Amino acid sequence: MTLRMAGVVFPARTAPSKLTYRLGAVSSAAAALRSKGFEIGPFVGISFSMTGSIRAFEEYFGTQIRLGRDRGYEFVIKNTSLGHELSGERLPEAIRHLVQTVAFPLPPDFGPTEFRG
Repeated sequence: MTLRMAGVVFPARTAPSKLTYRLGAVSSAAAALRSKGFEIGPFVGISFSMTGSIRAFEEYFGTQIRLGRDRGYEFVIKNTSLGHELSGERLPEAIRHLVQTVAFPLPPDFGPTEFRG
């Protein structure tokens, strides 16, 4: 069984103060990520989702992935947490000009915290 995880991709803005995105950039970013084995969700609002194995995330983003104290996944380099988001120079060069941020959503802070089968 492969553990699957999801991240959220926020494409680069065309202007810093506007939430307008180039559809070509979205398509290019999605194609680049898909070529590395990620499953890409629909572009909704200001983002799209990507799903892949922990290994795929670690290899493509050049980090380790671990479960943080807040039970959300985080990016790690040299045993130092970078938090739940990668942006700027931390992004792979192939998508850096297309993507603003890649983020792991935090789990909900309500409801049961453990599930038993």
